[in-house]
Formats: sequence, structure tokens, C-alpha cells
Amino acid sequence: MTDLPTEIAALRVVANARSSVLDYFVPLLGDADDVVRVAACIALIERNALRWTEYEAVLALTTHGAVKTAAFRYFQSIWEHALAGRALAGKSEPETAAENELMQARLRADDASCAQAWRRLYLATGTPQALVREYEHLYKAGGAQLALPVAVRNLLINPHDPLNAYRLLHDCIDMRRTDLIAEIGRLLTAADLHPRILAVFSAWASLVDGNPAEAQQRLRRAAAMRPAPASIAPRLIETAQRLNADILDALGEYRAAYAAYLDLTKLARTDLPDLGSLKRRMTSVANIDVPALPPEDRRNWITMTGFPRSGTTLLENALARHPMIETFEEMPTRAAMQLYLDRELPHAGKGADRVGLFVEARKRYFGEMERRRRKVGASVFIDKSPLRSADAGFMVKAFPDQRYIFSIRHPYDVVLSCFKQAFAPNMSMEIFRTFENAVGFYDFTMTQWFGAYRMDDPNIHYLRYDDLVTDFEARMKAALNFLGLGWDRAVLDFADAAKTRASATPSYQKVRQGLSIGVQSSWRNYGFLFQSDAARPLRQWVERFGYGLE
Repeated sequence: MTDLPTEIAALRVVANARSSVLDYFVPLLGDADDVVRVAACIALIERNALRWTEYEAVLALTTHGAVKTAAFRYFQSIWEHALAGRALAGKSEPETAAENELMQARLRADDASCAQAWRRLYLATGTPQALVREYEHLYKAGGAQLALPVAVRNLLINPHDPLNAYRLLHDCIDMRRTDLIAEIGRLLTAADLHPRILAVFSAWASLVDGNPAEAQQRLRRAAAMRPAPASIAPRLIETAQRLNADILDALGEYRAAYAAYLDLTKLARTDLPDLGSLKRRMTSVANIDVPALPPEDRRNWITMTGFPRSGTTLLENALARHPMIETFEEMPTRAAMQLYLDRELPHAGKGADRVGLFVEARKRYFGEMERRRRKVGASVFIDKSPLRSADAGFMVKAFPDQRYIFSIRHPYDVVLSCFKQAFAPNMSMEIFRTFENAVGFYDFTMTQWFGAYRMDDPNIHYLRYDDLVTDFEARMKAALNFLGLGWDRAVLDFADAAKTRASATPSYQKVRQGLSIGVQSSWRNYGFLFQSDAARPLRQWVERFGYGLE
């Protein structure tokens, strides 16, 4: 086999995954990574495949609690009590030390440290789920590039786990490294591992490479293969169906694509959200009686909002590159505040210090950003939350001095893009599972916002996505001027920087391509939707923002 790319070179042995346990895992006992050595040792012990020639290598690893426990039990079971005693004598780190480290990292909201703590927990306990948590936190800390080595390692130590293969291939798509998918595919094919998963991701790679017809053929071949294991089947089915919809869209079969996107709602593991209930809940929050509050001296703490898919991810990534700006992407600032209010307001009777209560609630809002501050030298802090605009009725009362950057994009493109995207499941984002709900929620959100704020409000900087993409430097200078900062060429490097960040939203795939993506307007392809009565509520916003209806 030809040389593998450096990023996945360790996977060479995966081609031998169908070999005996001895042949596969014994060589891994000499790996440079202690997690790989420990995993190999545990695999040999659990499969009763340990030979006397490996005893010393195992005993050398009893400095890790996972091996110490497994080796002690194994040696006792074969009446090798002297070896069991040597295993017991190994000085390993107590499990509680790793657990305490994990709690400290969580307290600091430090994903990189959480990942390290989960790694230590695996070495102490041998619990496979700890390695999954390590991967998840590394991804949050630095995206697929940072998490990829762990995804590679996890597949190496358990090549038969379909979730390990899925995560690794998904990271390659996230990075647009279709070359890695091809190489991993050769290794998995040689071992007859995960054929259906590989076929689906090979189809996805073809679509990323701009070959939708080839992607469609590959996806059809995948559908004819034996079903994936139950542990991965629901996730893979959803991936394949969404990919099918994207392929149809790329082929220009827009009515068929719409039907395919709509079919995805049938796969959801939750009931379709009730738009009416969501609107009533948010209106109830907007109607909370907030007393006149003292000024909040937070002029350098900015909220970035608008609506999902309006260009906020592009803008946030660009601003994050400025040395004086630190951004926070969709942090639970409002959730922390609202939880406190929900707990305290019912008990705030007559004579209660309601002003003090809301001042404390505001502290909790900003506290969620404070505890995540990492950037040395930053003086401006931006809380990016596109759906904060739907909360305008409450925000204008609780934060009367708050400053905003508000992104605007053609409402038709925004709603269509929200409907087509796969968002992380939560009550608000689930509302986009139907076109009608997406329209209704957009109309509700804009009504809430412009019922509280004006277009000429000096505390709000409105920025159109179209202008940002076509006149980037000038629009960024205007935004920086609003923030009280000067121009810095570092903001031009946003595309490369985005590659080292987690894909918190579907927009990252586009942002990583830089300004070559263009304006990205496709609503006319779905004109049959926007000519329908369901789209009627959007028309007032199209006209208000100065876009065309045709």
C-alpha cells in the first residue's frame, strides 16, 4: 500500500483488523500513545488472548488504574498470585484525581481541559465512553482538525465500532478532506469493515468535490448494501436521506429536493414542535414585568443577532480574528438568566427588591461569558446568538443600554436555508423542520425585534449579508468603527481560522471557503414555495429590507 497521509498514517494496521486478536493488538502494546497501549492490553485480557510473553509489558502498564484492575483480576483467575501482587503494587493515579480535574475544567467551561481529564479517566478506569467524551470536548475546543487525531486513535483501538468509523469520516467531510476519505476507504475495504458507512461518506465526498451525479450513483449503491448495525443505523439513515436531498438540490431537481427535505421530518425522534406554543412561551417572557433598572456599564459587551443563516457566522469568525475582540458562539447566557428568574420571581412578593433581583439576573447573563474568557488583550466581547432577536421584547427592558450588531439577509434565502439545514436539535431549531413553521417563526421574530427597536437606533449596527460578501473590507471597517476599534488585516484570515473551530452551525462549511462563496442566493430555484400562500408573511419583510419579490 502506498504511503498514507500523515494525519491517518497510524491507521495502516486497520487493514489487518480481521486478523487474530494477538496479531492485531500485540504490536499496539509498543505504541507511543499510552491510551493505545492501555486499550491493547485491555483488549488482550478481555478476550483471554494474553500470552506469557506479554506479561511484563502488561505489568509495566499497571501504573494506569485501568490496566492495574484488569491485570490483577486476570492473574488471579489463572492462579498467578505473584503476578497479581505485582499488578497490585503498581502505583497508579487514583480515579478521583481525574474526576476532580474534570469538575474543575467544567467549572471553568474549558473544553480542552475537559478532554484531557476524560483521557485521564480512561487510563484510570478503562471505560470506553471516556474516549468518546474526550473526542467531543476536543471538537468543541478546536473543531475537526484538533479532534481528528483522537478520532483516528479511537478507530485504531476499536476498528469494529461503527461509531468510530462514522465520526472519523464525518471529520474528514467537515475539513473537506475528501482525499482522506479515499485513503480510509481503502483500509476499511481491505478489512471488510463498515461498507455501508463508507459508501455513504464516499457519496458525500463526491458531492463536496462537485460531482452530484457521481454522488447520486454512489448513494444508490450504498442503499443496496447490507444494513448498518443498529448502533449507527438511525444516524446513517438520516445522513443518507439528507445527502440525497442535497444531491437533488445540486442536480437542479428542486421539487424533488423539497420533498426529500420534507421527508426528513419523518425521521425525527421527537414530535414536530408547535409554533404556537413556542410563540406563546416567548411572548410570555417578553411580558415579564421588569422594573426600571440602573445602567449597565457594559458598552464593550455586544450582542450579535439577526436570524439563523443571515451571515452571523461569517461575521463572527471575521471579528474573532481581530486582536482586540473575543467572540462567544451561542453561549447559554439567556438560559442562565432565565433559570434564575424562573426560580426567584414566583417568590418575589410585595416589597421585594425586584430591581436587585433583575440586576443579579443580568450578572448571571454576563457571567456565562466571563467564565469563558480566554483571549489575552481583548477589550470587546461579542455574544453571537442569532435567535436573541426573538427575545427582543424582554431584552429591551432588561438590557436597555445593550448594543447590537444585527445581520440582515433576503428573508426568502434565510427561511429556505433554515428549512434545508441540519441544526443541532433544540426547541427553537426544531421549528425549522417544516417550511410553514420556518416562515411563521421568521415573521414572529422580526415582529418582536422591530416592535422593540428601530432601524435608526444608535445602539444597533445593521449589516446586510450581501454587502458584507461583496464589499467585505469596507463593511468590516464600518462594523469595527461601531465597536470603537480600528482596522486590522487579521480579519481577512477568517476562512483559515474557521478551520480550527468547531462547526457549531452548518454555516461553517461555507465560511471555510472564504469570500469565494459569493452572495449565495438560491430562493428563486424554489419559487414554487415563495409564490404560495404559506410564504405570504415574508413579503412585508422582503419589502422592508429593500429586496425584490421576483
